[in-house]
Amino acid sequence: MDNAGTLGIVPVALTVQVTLATQRLEALLSTAERSLGQILAERVQAVVAAQRLGHYPALDFFEGHPDMDPALIVTAKALAAQIRKRVKREVQTQLWPVFSSVRIERATTLAFTLPRMTPAQPDALARLAQHYFPNTVRLELVLTTLDKQHRLEAAEEASSNKVVRNLREAFESVTVTATRRLNDTDSR
Repeated sequence: MDNAGTLGIVPVALTVQVTLATQRLEALLSTAERSLGQILAERVQAVVAAQRLGHYPALDFFEGHPDMDPALIVTAKALAAQIRKRVKREVQTQLWPVFSSVRIERATTLAFTLPRMTPAQPDALARLAQHYFPNTVRLELVLTTLDKQHRLEAAEEASSNKVVRNLREAFESVTVTATRRLNDTDSR
């Protein structure tokens, strides 16, 4: 029988989506980069309309596409990499004091995922421009915390709350999309 007062190490896998405020990026962005999302959205809208597609493809679809300026995709990838690096550093900085360990398993820029809107929606172009600007990143984290044995069952919710509380000052938005407690063998 476990003693309720003993300490245990709890690994938790957590997926969080963060958006870096464009105001925080202003000093780093060129004029062309500031309007990158809008320019990409307009080009994609033209291709989608010409090909009569019922959906907006992910940006990777447009690599090598004759109607897309390759420099736009290169710029989007470079800016995404720069923002991802900044987000990862900020997440590490904010979460290290709170957890025993913080490991970033994967970081994905949402601009390169399939947009969740269709051309038929009235605000599609504005939402598409927001989607294609690479300031939203999904992070898959493995966090470990040291806690009392009787609180180990609540580790997922506690970890999620700690992440939101510690990241909300650094980012425009913070959303935890998934959590699960890991076995000791899963966290390695």
